[in-house]
Amino acid sequence: MSKKILGISLSIVMLLLLSLGTYKAEGDRVVEEENSISTVTIEGIDCNITVEESDNDNFQYNYDTNIFQVSTTKSTLDDVKITIKTKENAEPQFNDRVYIYIPTNKISKLDVISSNAAIGLAKINTELNIQNNEGVVSFYAFQGLTNDINYTSQNGVGTLKIVKEANNYSFNLTNDASVVSIPFSDYKSFSSRYIHKEGEGSVDINIDLQESVFSLLLDV
Repeated sequence: MSKKILGISLSIVMLLLLSLGTYKAEGDRVVEEENSISTVTIEGIDCNITVEESDNDNFQYNYDTNIFQVSTTKSTLDDVKITIKTKENAEPQFNDRVYIYIPTNKISKLDVISSNAAIGLAKINTELNIQNNEGVVSFYAFQGLTNDINYTSQNGVGTLKIVKEANNYSFNLTNDASVVSIPFSDYKSFSSRYIHKEGEGSVDINIDLQESVFSLLLDV
């Protein structure tokens, strides 16, 4: 294991555990009305974020406005980008984070970019593309998942939790100089490529790692 990978895994493992948990939201809530959207992009920069499905047809944000800056831009193609970062001179505590609630029934695709950010993604059932750059990202494969997940990581830490009811997916791993924990019995440590299929495998879960730390957890 390189010193760089070891440093990442030790310094942000607690943030990884935080992003997998459920925490009380604090701060101000802002609701935005939106029509159908093609792609939503969420970019987190040096902060903690939790993304969940909205309980209505609106985007909702819950965060401390004294600590975080959240900006939303909309393109002419009805794509929306949400950028979250810590305000200059702000000193967030360990539990400070931004909660984002998205109406998944209104979007076609969710792109998530972590730039040294800890991002926890709840059970989001839409096409999901994750780019992890020196951050921490946790996400799920759950019963009823019908959309593909694509995860790429460069010098980052990631965790995928597959719940026991998920039974129709193909797990595809590409690994370059990374530390990987896979509980499937046919997985060989340090494999550069690995495929595991459940059921018809109609949902693709594609994991592409470069100098990263990644764990697959099974909810049994």
